[in-house]
Amino acid sequence: MKRNTFRYLESITYEYYDICKQIKEIEQEILHATNNSYDDVQAGKVTSKNVTSETETRATALLTDKRLSRLREQAEAIKKAYDNLIKEKQELIKMYYWTDPNKESMSHYAGKLNISLRTAYRWRQEFIYKLGKILGEI
Repeated sequence: MKRNTFRYLESITYEYYDICKQIKEIEQEILHATNNSYDDVQAGKVTSKNVTSETETRATALLTDKRLSRLREQAEAIKKAYDNLIKEKQELIKMYYWTDPNKESMSHYAGKLNISLRTAYRWRQEFIYKLGKILGEI
Protein backbone atom coordinates (compact mmCIF):
# COMPACT_ATOMS: atom_id res chain seq x y z
CA MET A 1 0.00 0.00 0.00
CA LYS A 2 1.31 3.43 -0.89
CA ARG A 3 2.20 5.77 1.94
CA ASN A 4 -0.29 8.43 0.79
CA THR A 5 -3.11 5.89 0.64
CA PHE A 6 -2.26 4.73 4.16
CA ARG A 7 -2.25 8.34 5.40
CA TYR A 8 -5.58 9.06 3.70
CA LEU A 9 -7.20 6.00 5.28
CA GLU A 10 -5.77 6.95 8.65
CA SER A 11 -7.07 10.49 8.31
CA ILE A 12 -10.64 9.36 7.68
CA THR A 13 -10.30 6.93 10.59
CA TYR A 14 -9.22 9.76 12.89
CA GLU A 15 -12.24 11.73 11.69
CA TYR A 16 -14.80 8.92 12.12
CA TYR A 17 -16.88 10.70 14.77
CA ASP A 18 -16.67 13.98 12.86
CA ILE A 19 -17.87 12.15 9.75
CA CYS A 20 -20.84 10.76 11.67
CA LYS A 21 -21.61 14.27 12.94
CA GLN A 22 -21.38 15.71 9.41
CA ILE A 23 -23.78 13.04 8.13
CA LYS A 24 -26.37 14.06 10.71
CA GLU A 25 -25.87 17.76 9.97
CA ILE A 26 -26.28 17.29 6.22
CA GLU A 27 -29.37 15.13 6.73
CA GLN A 28 -30.89 17.80 8.98
CA GLU A 29 -29.96 20.50 6.49
CA ILE A 30 -31.77 18.64 3.72
CA LEU A 31 -34.77 17.66 5.82
CA HIS A 32 -35.30 21.14 7.22
CA ALA A 33 -34.42 23.22 4.18
CA THR A 34 -36.82 26.14 3.86
CA ASN A 35 -36.25 26.74 0.17
CA ASN A 36 -36.54 24.34 -2.72
CA SER A 37 -32.81 24.14 -3.29
CA TYR A 38 -33.14 20.39 -3.86
CA ASP A 39 -35.86 20.86 -6.49
CA ASP A 40 -33.31 20.49 -9.30
CA VAL A 41 -32.47 16.94 -8.19
CA GLN A 42 -35.53 15.49 -9.89
CA ALA A 43 -34.88 13.38 -12.96
CA GLY A 44 -36.68 14.33 -16.15
CA LYS A 45 -37.24 17.92 -15.17
CA VAL A 46 -38.30 19.97 -18.17
CA THR A 47 -39.57 23.52 -18.48
CA SER A 48 -42.77 22.72 -16.62
CA LYS A 49 -42.60 22.08 -12.90
CA ASN A 50 -42.87 18.46 -11.83
CA VAL A 51 -45.69 17.85 -9.41
CA THR A 52 -44.12 16.17 -6.40
CA SER A 53 -44.55 16.50 -2.72
CA GLU A 54 -42.04 18.15 -0.45
CA THR A 55 -41.36 14.75 1.14
CA GLU A 56 -40.48 13.17 -2.18
CA THR A 57 -38.16 16.02 -3.05
CA ARG A 58 -36.30 15.78 0.24
CA ALA A 59 -36.14 11.98 0.16
CA THR A 60 -34.64 12.17 -3.31
CA ALA A 61 -32.14 14.75 -2.11
CA LEU A 62 -31.14 12.49 0.81
CA LEU A 63 -30.49 9.63 -1.59
CA THR A 64 -28.66 11.59 -4.26
CA ASP A 65 -26.54 14.07 -2.31
CA LYS A 66 -22.93 13.25 -3.25
CA ARG A 67 -21.37 14.59 -0.04
CA LEU A 68 -23.75 12.53 2.03
CA SER A 69 -23.22 9.32 0.09
CA ARG A 70 -19.42 9.68 0.25
CA LEU A 71 -19.47 10.31 4.00
CA ARG A 72 -21.86 7.41 4.58
CA GLU A 73 -19.62 5.12 2.55
CA GLN A 74 -16.60 6.12 4.63
CA ALA A 75 -18.41 5.75 7.96
CA GLU A 76 -19.85 2.35 7.04
CA ALA A 77 -16.45 1.12 5.85
CA ILE A 78 -14.74 2.19 9.08
CA LYS A 79 -17.46 0.55 11.16
CA LYS A 80 -17.28 -2.67 9.12
CA ALA A 81 -13.48 -2.87 9.32
CA TYR A 82 -13.60 -2.16 13.06
CA ASP A 83 -16.35 -4.70 13.73
CA ASN A 84 -14.37 -7.41 11.92
CA LEU A 85 -11.52 -7.13 14.43
CA ILE A 86 -11.16 -9.15 17.61
CA LYS A 87 -11.70 -7.33 20.93
CA GLU A 88 -8.01 -6.70 21.67
CA LYS A 89 -7.44 -5.19 18.24
CA GLN A 90 -10.61 -3.11 18.56
CA GLU A 91 -9.33 -1.76 21.86
CA LEU A 92 -6.05 -0.68 20.28
CA ILE A 93 -7.80 1.01 17.35
CA LYS A 94 -10.25 2.76 19.66
CA MET A 95 -7.49 4.06 21.94
CA TYR A 96 -5.13 5.06 19.13
CA TYR A 97 -7.62 6.81 16.86
CA TRP A 98 -10.58 7.92 18.95
CA THR A 99 -10.47 7.97 22.74
CA ASP A 100 -7.12 9.23 23.95
CA PRO A 101 -7.02 13.04 23.77
CA ASN A 102 -3.28 13.16 24.58
CA LYS A 103 -2.29 11.15 21.49
CA GLU A 104 0.34 9.05 23.16
CA SER A 105 2.82 7.02 21.17
CA MET A 106 2.05 3.56 19.90
CA SER A 107 4.44 2.13 22.52
CA HIS A 108 2.23 3.61 25.23
CA TYR A 109 -0.85 1.82 23.86
CA ALA A 110 1.10 -1.41 23.38
CA GLY A 111 2.16 -1.22 27.01
CA LYS A 112 -1.43 -0.66 28.15
CA LEU A 113 -2.55 -3.76 26.25
CA ASN A 114 0.49 -5.84 27.22
CA ILE A 115 1.53 -6.49 23.63
CA SER A 116 4.77 -5.78 21.79
CA LEU A 117 5.21 -2.57 19.87
CA ARG A 118 5.60 -4.52 16.64
CA THR A 119 2.29 -6.32 17.27
CA ALA A 120 0.56 -2.99 17.85
CA TYR A 121 1.85 -1.62 14.54
CA ARG A 122 0.86 -4.83 12.77
CA TRP A 123 -2.69 -4.62 14.19
CA ARG A 124 -2.98 -1.00 13.09
CA GLN A 125 -1.74 -1.88 9.63
CA GLU A 126 -4.19 -4.79 9.43
CA PHE A 127 -7.10 -2.47 10.28
CA ILE A 128 -6.06 0.15 7.72
CA TYR A 129 -5.58 -2.57 5.09
CA LYS A 130 -9.08 -3.93 5.75
CA LEU A 131 -10.49 -0.41 5.51
CA GLY A 132 -8.68 0.13 2.21
CA LYS A 133 -10.08 -3.11 0.81
CA ILE A 134 -13.62 -2.17 1.80
CA LEU A 135 -13.33 1.31 0.28
CA GLY A 136 -11.63 -0.03 -2.85
CA GLU A 137 -8.50 2.02 -2.29
CA ILE A 138 -6.15 -0.96 -2.62
